[in-house]
Amino acid sequence: MANQEGKEIIRYIPMGEIKIYGVSKHELTILAAGSSSSLYLNLAIALLSIGISIACSISFIANNSSAAFLSFLIFCIVSIIAGLIFLIIWCFSKKTGSILREILSRDNSQASIINDEQDAAKENK
Repeated sequence: MANQEGKEIIRYIPMGEIKIYGVSKHELTILAAGSSSSLYLNLAIALLSIGISIACSISFIANNSSAAFLSFLIFCIVSIIAGLIFLIIWCFSKKTGSILREILSRDNSQASIINDEQDAAKENK
C-alpha cells in the first residue's frame, strides 16, 4: 500500500500471544516430510468410489450369468475390500498428528514471557 507521496505505509497490529516451541531436527524432518496417510485416504476414496460405481453398473446388467457380470462382480468386490483396507490403514497411520501433539504438550513451566514494552525499553537504553 502506498500513499500519494509514494512512501509505503506499514501497519502493525499486535497479536495477543505468540507461543514458541522448541523442535528437534528429527521432529522437523518428520513434519516437513508430511504424512503418507493422505495417500492412503486418497486411495481409499478412489477405490471405494470405483467399487460403488461398479456395483451400480452391475444392477443394470440383464444377464446375470455372463462373463461380463462375473468380471464386474469380482472387480467390484476387490476394489471395495482394497478401499476398506486403505481406509483402516489411514485411520491408524496418523504419525504427523502424534508428533504435533507431543510438541504441543511439552512443559512450559520454564518459559519466559517477553513483553513488547520490555523490548522497547531495552532498545531505548
